[in-house]
Amino acid sequence: MKTCASYFKYSLKKVLVEMLTLTVFALMMVHFSVNQSLSYMGEGPDRVLSLVDSDVCLWVSSMILGVLAVVLPLLRLSTFKSRRNIDTLYSFPLSRRKMVAVQLGMGIGEMFCAFTLSYLYFIFLYKLKAGAFHLFWLLPNYFVALVGGLILYFFVAFFFWQGNTVADGIVFAIGFAGAPALFVADLMVVLPEGDFLPQAAWGFPFWHLNNTTIWFHNKVMLSSPEKLEAMGGDQAAFSYNWEMEQLSEYSYMYIVWLAVAVILAAMLFYFVGRSKAEKAGDISDSFFGYRTLVPFYGYSLLLIFSREGVLVFSLIIYLLMAVGYILYRRGFKLRMSDWICLGGGVVPIVIGSMFK
Repeated sequence: MKTCASYFKYSLKKVLVEMLTLTVFALMMVHFSVNQSLSYMGEGPDRVLSLVDSDVCLWVSSMILGVLAVVLPLLRLSTFKSRRNIDTLYSFPLSRRKMVAVQLGMGIGEMFCAFTLSYLYFIFLYKLKAGAFHLFWLLPNYFVALVGGLILYFFVAFFFWQGNTVADGIVFAIGFAGAPALFVADLMVVLPEGDFLPQAAWGFPFWHLNNTTIWFHNKVMLSSPEKLEAMGGDQAAFSYNWEMEQLSEYSYMYIVWLAVAVILAAMLFYFVGRSKAEKAGDISDSFFGYRTLVPFYGYSLLLIFSREGVLVFSLIIYLLMAVGYILYRRGFKLRMSDWICLGGGVVPIVIGSMFK
């Protein structure tokens, strides 16, 4: 326990300036967005508030949280991906799981601090200058958004850990972030009668932040007396009811992503315990990496473009798949499994051609 506390103190000294910088940046973003969302008429003592662009403000808080949830796990775990840090890191009489837990915990603390202070500043500043919202709904919005940030945080942390280098980890996190939405696009090829487009956006791990923000924006802003007066009662009610109905159809995806995040967090610590220090900087051969991403993206895009009958794009995708394997292997010596995956690209072309 003392060893873990010592490592925490050692690491905390390195992140205090970073935490302060991120918090100041978040406060500045909120200050700028609130002031830009307000429009006034007149000059001097006759100057009155004429327009409140409430759409901007609540989204800025979610955007700040989303950026923090993506950047912080990269910053906290990148130290484990450099061979220069290996001797220092593993000289501590502490298990890798505990070191990673400390690093991730500090990242969550940074995210909590920056988001909470910026959110409180947003409430204070917006209420002071405009006052056009229901204060009550901002409390549940805060907790729902924070959980949404944790979902994205552990999603990025898991896939970033699968890379043995920082660059590979970033590629994996970006690649798997887009994979669910691309899978839904593939379903639209083989099942054209199905309306999968609304579900495609929910396939992104960050999309729940956007949609929960819309939900609470409607509760906070559209139903406020000021907004009803500005828009007119009938128009505001129509906008409110339509958006709430659209969101309620896919609200279950928030629960789905929460379950996914819990599973990924557990799997992350499983892989941390099995990782080897000497792998840092080496070829990233994890199953949750190039081995899966290259054929998945290649086959998916081949399926989509072959349906459109665009042969030149199919050839380009084949070329990009080959480049992906070359980058993965860091050379031109591909393995038999790589050639099999490249050859398997014929299958989605045939399937896509059948559904023209």
